[in-house]
Amino acid sequence: MDEGQYSLCSRMLAKLDREGILRHVIIVGSWCLLGYEEFFAGIEYHPLVRTTDIDILVPLPTRFRKRVNIESLLKDLDFVISLRGSHGNISFLHRELLLEFLVPEQGRGSDKPYPLPDLGANAQRLRFLSFLAADTIWGTLGDVRVRLPHPARFGLHKLLVSTRRKKAAKRDNDRRQGIYVLEKLVESGKKRDVRVAYEAMHEKWRRAVRRALEEDPLGHVILQETGLE
Repeated sequence: MDEGQYSLCSRMLAKLDREGILRHVIIVGSWCLLGYEEFFAGIEYHPLVRTTDIDILVPLPTRFRKRVNIESLLKDLDFVISLRGSHGNISFLHRELLLEFLVPEQGRGSDKPYPLPDLGANAQRLRFLSFLAADTIWGTLGDVRVRLPHPARFGLHKLLVSTRRKKAAKRDNDRRQGIYVLEKLVESGKKRDVRVAYEAMHEKWRRAVRRALEEDPLGHVILQETGLE
C-alpha cells in the first residue's frame, strides 16, 4: 500500500470519526485487509493491498445523529464530488482515492442509489452486504478505530462475489484475498469462526463458495481443514 494513500485514508477517516460517522458504518472492501492486522497479531500477516477504492457500508436503517455534508467535510483534503453511472451514484474522488457509500440491496433490488440526506450523499445498493454487517469487529486504520466485517465473513464474501465477476482479473483478486484471510484464520486456530460464518449462508451461496475454493490449490486445503460441506 502506497504511504501517501494510507496517510490520506487515515486523515479522511479521522474527519469522519470526529463527526461521529464511523460508529454507525462499517469499512468493507480491500482496505479491511489492513484493518485486520490487530486481529491476526499472533501470526505472520502481510496482506497485499492494491486499490484506490474505500467502500463504506451503511447498515439499514441508518442511525446518524446529526447531519454532516461529506463534500464540505473533505474539501480541504482535495476530495471532489463525482457522479457515476446513469442514475447519479455519488462518490468522492481524489487523485489517489475514491470514497463510496454502500447499502445492502433489499427485496427485488433497484438500480437507483439510496439517498443519505444526513451525509449529503447517496449510496450504491449491492447484494450480500447484510452478510458482512451481521458480525463485525473493531480494528485500526492509521490511528482511527473502525468497524470491520469479521474476517471469516469477509473471506467468504470475497469468494462468493468472485463467482459473479465477469472480468478475470477482478475474479482472481477477490478469490485470492478471500483465500488469504481464510488461510490466516485456519493458521490462527479459528477454524470454527469460518464454519459458523459459512453455516449462516444460504445453501446457494455455500455452493458458490465451495466452487471458488475448489478452483485453487490453497482452497482445497481450506476445505479440508475447515470441513466445509
